[in-house]
Amino acid sequence: MRNALVFFALLLVRTLFGQSLPPRESDFRWHWQEGRGMHFQSILPPLEQKAGAPPAFYDHYWEFGDGTYSLEKEPVHPYQEEGTYEVFYLATGKYDNGKAPRSRKKSVQSPAAGEQKNAVAEHSLQKQYLRMQAVRNPRAEEEFVCILTYRNLTPVSQSGRLLFFFNERVWPAAHFDWLEARIHHGEAEEALLSYAPIPFSDNYFIADVQSSPLNDYLALRPPFAPSNHFESLNQQYRNFKAWRFKALQPGEQRHLFISLMARPNMIKDTSALIYLSGLYETDDGRVSERFDLEVEIVASHDPNSMAVSKRRMSFRRVKSKHLDYKIQFQNTGEGPASTVKISTPIPQGLSAQRLYLLDFQPPCAICPKKEVPYSCLDTQILKNELVFTFKNIYLPGTRQRDVNDRDSTKGWIKYRIHPDNQVRKLPLSTYASIVFDKNPPVVTNRAPTHFKTGLSLAPAVGRGLDKGNSNLSLGLLVAPYKPWRPFLQGEMWQHFRQANTVSTFYQKDTSWIKPVVLNNGVISEAKIDSSYQEVRVSRATYFPDLSFALMPGYHLNDWLSLGAGAQFRVAWQKMEEEITFTRSVKAFNLLTNKEMENLSKEYPAQREQLQTGRSTQWDWHMFAHVSVGRVRSGPSVALRYFIPLGPDRTGRWFAFLMWRF
Repeated sequence: MRNALVFFALLLVRTLFGQSLPPRESDFRWHWQEGRGMHFQSILPPLEQKAGAPPAFYDHYWEFGDGTYSLEKEPVHPYQEEGTYEVFYLATGKYDNGKAPRSRKKSVQSPAAGEQKNAVAEHSLQKQYLRMQAVRNPRAEEEFVCILTYRNLTPVSQSGRLLFFFNERVWPAAHFDWLEARIHHGEAEEALLSYAPIPFSDNYFIADVQSSPLNDYLALRPPFAPSNHFESLNQQYRNFKAWRFKALQPGEQRHLFISLMARPNMIKDTSALIYLSGLYETDDGRVSERFDLEVEIVASHDPNSMAVSKRRMSFRRVKSKHLDYKIQFQNTGEGPASTVKISTPIPQGLSAQRLYLLDFQPPCAICPKKEVPYSCLDTQILKNELVFTFKNIYLPGTRQRDVNDRDSTKGWIKYRIHPDNQVRKLPLSTYASIVFDKNPPVVTNRAPTHFKTGLSLAPAVGRGLDKGNSNLSLGLLVAPYKPWRPFLQGEMWQHFRQANTVSTFYQKDTSWIKPVVLNNGVISEAKIDSSYQEVRVSRATYFPDLSFALMPGYHLNDWLSLGAGAQFRVAWQKMEEEITFTRSVKAFNLLTNKEMENLSKEYPAQREQLQTGRSTQWDWHMFAHVSVGRVRSGPSVALRYFIPLGPDRTGRWFAFLMWRF
């Protein structure tokens, strides 16, 4: 009753004040149990049940301040030595609508209780030097805790370097801010300004080289040089931290605990798979091991979820790319499940014929065509759906008695799928429906993938089709790369035009009587007419002559596209005028050619050239557009009809050829 009242009070505050709720806090208490150790109990705010989801519950994570940790709800931990220890506690609400409670640290004074095996021995490494584990999936504005577990599998004591990489460069913005590292074995943070791997060392005492396991170790060489590991990771990630460790004994295992704060911008990448990486290398250069941790960005901490490797993907060469999907599930019931059926729709554009199963948990065989009594995974590819069924398995429930290992209640399946030949540039989105035995299905979140807009450049060459307007034009068009239906296109054109005007004017100058001495010496009177011809040439040159256009368009299919838009055109005009005068005379009396030539020399032709300055012209046009060809990508031919927005509404036609890249 009390928890219900608290819940409704919080709900009322949220309704009245929106997001101004105070952060949820976690706390814990402890007491000494004689002969067993320190008993820890959490104090948590009430859960806010997500509507329609299975019953909400808390996951628990404890660090005891001595380098060990536990995932139990109320662990009992024996300390080997008496002293003061800083205990770290983190709780995560599953199927909870609220934010996860903030972590809590407290100093605990404990007596010695003797040695006890680590409470999470099931996570000990097998053939690995390094392992990484996320306490919970990252969520915007919440603390994210990662455990780096490393150990010495060599026959000699080791010192070396431990590196942790975060914030992948493939994402446009960093996802995490650094908070702290909690160390318990003397690891010293190292400011690694430059990387210089240590050469091989053989400074080991060998009593009997032939029979000692050290003989095999001295011949050991890592498959990749430490410098190769570091260079690859440094190119993949924006940030890293490095620590030096010393005196790691053969068979010894240690934990290093890291806290990061998820940035608010992480919310836009929910349901995406991201990576963090670790690198373990020894000073003698013989061991260099990398570990990549895959985690899903979540909007809420649901144990049943679906994630995809790429939230945004380029559409160029899309047929050679792939998407990795991961479906995680957890049995939250009171008993074990023997059958888990996972159904997920295939997004339109992905090919079920190009499906590859990458990994799954719990491990089992692939089911044959006939029914078998042993554990196996059955995969069915239906028309528009994938169905994965774990048969004859034992998956404990979180509320099952004596089940303390949360990981044993979880499973996952990861598969890769490629686009088909007819993939469209449309968002890809899917989800999963999970059925445990005959219980109602649990529906996960959606895992969307959007294609990046991308830019397509298209050079173009065109010419006007009207009489007197057949000038050449060169253009550059910019639009999204291979849009599916609607798109927006920007354009810039350079037009080449020159206008010439020629006008001719004839005028009689004068008439008069002039005495002319003929060749025979006789003086005669000749009537003479003088006239001239004026030729005026006006030349207008437009350069630069630019136009800028914006066109919303629509692809009807791969071969036909329609559009309409507006164009602004501006030109700088240069005017030149050239005037030529030609004078002629005519005598009406009979004169010889020589006499006429002499007479014409008295009235020579005149020539004069004038030049004016520059001016600017601009106008607006509306246009309709149709293009035929490979309109999404490739060559196509387009036709446009322009109507000027001015007193003169005379339209004009324009055709051009373009090639989209």
